[in-house]
Amino acid sequence: MFYMKRGAFIRKQLFFLSMLGCMCLAGCSGKEGGNPAGDSGGWFRESKKHGMYFLLLFFMLFLTACGKTEGTPELGIDGYIYQARQLPAEEEYQIEGLKVDNDSLWFMANGGIYSLPLEENMDFGNRKLLTSNSNVTDYVLGQDGAVYYVLMNYSTTKDWQSVPAGCTLVKQKGSWSQEWQKPFPDINISWYGKCLEMDGNGQLILLSEDALYWIDEKGEIKDTVSVENYQFTEGAQRLATGDAGRIYYCTARSWYGSNDETWGIYEVTGAEDSPLKEIPGKKGIPYSSAYGLLCDSSDGMVYQYRGETAAWEPVFRWSDSNLSSPNTNSNELVQTDEEHFTVMLRDVISENFNSVFYQLSRTAVSELPEKEILVLAATEYISDELKEWVSRFNRENDRYHITLEQYGIDEIDTKLNSRLVSSNPPDLVDVNWLDVVSYGEKQTFEDLAPFLEASDALDRDMFFDRLLESNTIDGRLVCIPRSFYIATVFGRASEVGTDTGWTGEEVMALAEKYPDRRLLQIGDEFLVRRLFGIYLCEHYIDWESGECTFDSEEFHGFLEWLKGYLNRIHRQFDDTWEYLAEDCLLYMDGITDLSSRARYERELGEELTFIGHPTSEGRPCIPVEVQNALCITSRSRHKEGAWQFLEYFLSREEAPAYYFSSRKDIFQRELDEEMTPDYFYNEDGSIRMMDGSIDMEGNALSGPFMKARVWDSNGEVLYYYMSQEQADALLEIIEVLDFTPRGGAQDRVLDIIDEESAGYLDGSRSVKETAEIIQNRVRNLVQESL
Repeated sequence: MFYMKRGAFIRKQLFFLSMLGCMCLAGCSGKEGGNPAGDSGGWFRESKKHGMYFLLLFFMLFLTACGKTEGTPELGIDGYIYQARQLPAEEEYQIEGLKVDNDSLWFMANGGIYSLPLEENMDFGNRKLLTSNSNVTDYVLGQDGAVYYVLMNYSTTKDWQSVPAGCTLVKQKGSWSQEWQKPFPDINISWYGKCLEMDGNGQLILLSEDALYWIDEKGEIKDTVSVENYQFTEGAQRLATGDAGRIYYCTARSWYGSNDETWGIYEVTGAEDSPLKEIPGKKGIPYSSAYGLLCDSSDGMVYQYRGETAAWEPVFRWSDSNLSSPNTNSNELVQTDEEHFTVMLRDVISENFNSVFYQLSRTAVSELPEKEILVLAATEYISDELKEWVSRFNRENDRYHITLEQYGIDEIDTKLNSRLVSSNPPDLVDVNWLDVVSYGEKQTFEDLAPFLEASDALDRDMFFDRLLESNTIDGRLVCIPRSFYIATVFGRASEVGTDTGWTGEEVMALAEKYPDRRLLQIGDEFLVRRLFGIYLCEHYIDWESGECTFDSEEFHGFLEWLKGYLNRIHRQFDDTWEYLAEDCLLYMDGITDLSSRARYERELGEELTFIGHPTSEGRPCIPVEVQNALCITSRSRHKEGAWQFLEYFLSREEAPAYYFSSRKDIFQRELDEEMTPDYFYNEDGSIRMMDGSIDMEGNALSGPFMKARVWDSNGEVLYYYMSQEQADALLEIIEVLDFTPRGGAQDRVLDIIDEESAGYLDGSRSVKETAEIIQNRVRNLVQESL
């Protein structure tokens, strides 16, 4: 649909039809000259009838124009968006703590506090330094024109480790003019800031690791309230301001605090009976605003909470502004007035994660150029990379605009599936969390093969063959993922051998050979599905004939072994989680980048074999998990526009921000770069040896740069470049990757095995009875799927 200038066209149609209807209803005077047949009454009746038809058509068009089809995408909130304009800034400045007063924008950068005139054409090159101190953690603008800031203090231990040692609060008016500073040696604050605010009464509120402190204009502590009963253990926390001088204490479950989790938010009242009053939480990161607390949510929307209404209301959608907000706590968002915002976003596609600044201005949708709106739906999580490429496409494409819709996992069977079969479904779907096989069998998604064949930018030969084959369901290429990572099983070569591929029987034999060890550090409910799932679906099912052998003695033996193994490890091991635990025989983790193997081998201290998942015949099987896997819906009204974006997305020459590219040319380019040492070069191009430099261990440096410096439990992994041996081992894995998408009948088979085997494992049912139930249920399911 068109989201702009469509109303003018409809109004012209309605005007024309209404005039035509009125002309017909006007009738005639009844004179004979007006009716050659001499029947003036009959002519009038016919005219009236035709006029009624026109009026009926008029009202139908009127209702169509005024009504709104369910699921029809609309740009903006209440007819307005916030149009973005990029501001000039220096990329090397890592800016944080954006704040605003009547005439200035304030921020922290590189250990300093700066101000900038608040004007339409702001330029960060015109910043003015207030103070510089590398320990500045947060600041607040006082009502009297002063700036208060807090310094994080450190002390050095005997082994030269820096540890927090309280903080110091400073009041300053004008550049380098301190009025006072107050040390608080017993108050430790968080290193990631957002710990100092001022309430409507002019009192400072300081957030420590476990308490709130009220501090007067002279720097004296007046009151203290513990937050230990409100905070999540080791979770992020921050202070934020709202309307009418309200202060909010915000706490997250994760230590970094992202917009992909629901924060606990409490209004700081200071009342004796209820010093912290909980308000409705919102999934997203909270930000301060004098117009109402803001929340940057993972659904791509910014919301605002006003104390007088006690409700969250949508303010703007990032995609409407042709921007993307990464799922990170390093963004900055400040509302300068009712009509404007200033934001700092991280460019997740750039190598250095650069900061980019924008000024957002409230603009009527009717003033914007005409485009057609497409909808890209996703479940649970939308990657930063996908959001960024959507925003770039929106800025560059003159015809189409993509807006994002996000659904929770619990909304797939209700809201999302209803949308997919509606008359106006999403145009694109990110299927990372979906049963692609089942949707493909129902032809929910369009065949991409004709689009790919006709493309000037893409070609089948660009992609891994197995990737396209595996995503071809019932002869239709339903999906072309942009990236993937390898999710497989590996172990010590000294224990599992050096060959890739094995059977389920060999896995069980390994467990029996080392009775004081466990196979994997995963719970009972995952062992069958995640380790033995492929083996069970291959070994006991003939998918061509529909015959199953779960009632065989062999499967009885598998269940008996499983029960004995689980009982044994329950006696020997507790539920304590340890990364790459020494007592495990196998590990199930991801190869997410080219240095993953080196990191695992350093951690475990010996050569590893990525042996893969067990299969019936022992063939190598190494599954992958795809990322940014987009499908075009079969019922989309904008298939050409949807393909334009998909082609744009897949044809980017930039390597994926995370994981491996599904394009062979980009994968090979990245591999070549990983195998090429990076040296210092002189101006004439010659290599400059670094004989005078040493590394962290005191060794002389005379070679290349390190490509990665990874810390693990044993210390630092120095990784300079990939060796040919490491590259060959990786390519061997790539050759046997299994790109089979998730879902379909095999997933439902494993659901049955998990569900029914529980009765045998807990002792409430015999092995024979359990096997017969599994046999009957699986056989019926498989034969129905033939």
